Amino acid sequence: MKKYIPLLLFIIGLLIEMLAFFVGNAEFVPIIYKVVSPSYFRASSGLEKLQKEKSLEPQDHGFKEISDLFKLVALKQNKPEVVNKIEVDKFVKKGAKLAFNPERVSEKIEVEVKLSNGHIVKWDLNEIEPMVDNLKSPYIFYWALSLFLVGVVIQIIGFKIRKND
Repeated sequence: MKKYIPLLLFIIGLLIEMLAFFVGNAEFVPIIYKVVSPSYFRASSGLEKLQKEKSLEPQDHGFKEISDLFKLVALKQNKPEVVNKIEVDKFVKKGAKLAFNPERVSEKIEVEVKLSNGHIVKWDLNEIEPMVDNLKSPYIFYWALSLFLVGVVIQIIGFKIRKND
């Protein structure tokens, strides 16, 4: 039994290093974001639902995060006491429109934000996407590096045990 401990430590270290690889490449394995950046994971799934099904309601996954992003934008344009009194009831995606300006033509994808006070505010989906991307944890690299180093340390311990036998 004792002679299998170094092999077991080597395999455990290798598995942890593989996990570090997947964390470091989380954009290709989105489920990793559920652990290392849960707010981004929820907001991106809510944004995806809004894009596909053209509406996002309070019971939907990611509604709270996108609602919070809307309130951040609203706080820049309104007084805090006004923004704190209202709640978002629903997001509805409307059709795309072309916006012409002297520098370039851009596509605006309109989202209607239905508020609890009965007002409807128009928001651009192209403005939501970068805000959701900013919710990604900036520490993903450090998560991956830490996991990798833990795996290496476990393997070194296994090698030391084997060498001492």
